[in-house]
Amino acid sequence: MLSFFNKYLAYVLASCLAFFAPIHNTLIGIGVLIVTDMITGIFAARKRGEAIHSKKMGATVTKTILYFLGIILARVMQSLFLDETGDGIVKATAGIFAVIEFKSNLENISAATGIDLIGKLKQFIEDKRKTGE
Repeated sequence: MLSFFNKYLAYVLASCLAFFAPIHNTLIGIGVLIVTDMITGIFAARKRGEAIHSKKMGATVTKTILYFLGIILARVMQSLFLDETGDGIVKATAGIFAVIEFKSNLENISAATGIDLIGKLKQFIEDKRKTGE
């Protein structure tokens, strides 16, 4: 009886891994953005003379879990209820999270270094749009 449950559990686990395999790189990418946001946030807080609290670190864990759940839910919606071959909902959801984290990273780096990276990025984009590149 126990070997039956072990085989069944192994099958369920393998099925879940296969279902979510297409989003593993997305989850890694979002994870990297979140970790770098935490690191740059520490540098920015030190530059501003703020104390580092575990409560703020805990918010990073919560954010990570919720972002990952959002991407997993997008995978479920896309595969089971929309176009199984596409990944538009997953990319859109992950893209929103990525832009939020990227902007937060730039803000933290700007605070830590005193360089207005967001302003420079906006200017770069505007210059590219004017030249048509």
